Amino acid sequence: GHIVVHPLGDGPKSAIFSSHHDHRVVMSLSLLASTMDIAIEGAEDVNKSFPSFFKELQNLGMEVTYEE
Repeated sequence: GHIVVHPLGDGPKSAIFSSHHDHRVVMSLSLLASTMDIAIEGAEDVNKSFPSFFKELQNLGMEVTYEE
């Protein structure tokens, strides 16, 4: 089986999330960027399991910027 998730038509246009220092949360939240602008506090936590994660998102055509 599979599931299809559709974005909210009138949902928020941007949001800020916390990773809670969990690399899996960072990667999961990054999927929201296909529907809205997001900022993830603690995004560097992906280095634990997938250091090139954001580079791979860029390779897929997503815009990724890093701010301190």
